[in-house]
Amino acid sequence: MKYFFWLMVILTSCSSEQEPVKKKFSLSDTVVPVNPNGDSELAKLMREMADYMVHTKKRIVAGDSLLPYPSQFAQLHTAQSTPGMVDEQTMRLMGSTYLAALKDMYAGKKTEQKDFYNSAVNACLTCHSSVCPGPIKRIGKLAIP
Repeated sequence: MKYFFWLMVILTSCSSEQEPVKKKFSLSDTVVPVNPNGDSELAKLMREMADYMVHTKKRIVAGDSLLPYPSQFAQLHTAQSTPGMVDEQTMRLMGSTYLAALKDMYAGKKTEQKDFYNSAVNACLTCHSSVCPGPIKRIGKLAIP
């Protein structure tokens, strides 16, 4: 009788039609987002601007010619921001200052490029010191001494 009981337990556990529940793998389970506020149009544009500034800094320091003018940065005033993260008045003023410095950098003499470049970096620092201070450290490293 004892063997019969164990035989029944084994047979019923092996013949069960229930499949174990499998959890689907998701990247969100293993990857921490880079930007905790999501990827707004403005956040993506600003990451592109930061990459541009890194490459431009290297070119100015090396005495090389500039990359083609980044006309897409004009979207700075119209790109959708992360809700609650942008002071429109500060953004308009500092964004215009940044864009003007870029235009001057391209229009000016090669000897003036460093000054105009640093003006653009300072516009970013000024804006980010009042709103969204997260990238200040990264922006500060962009300046050319």
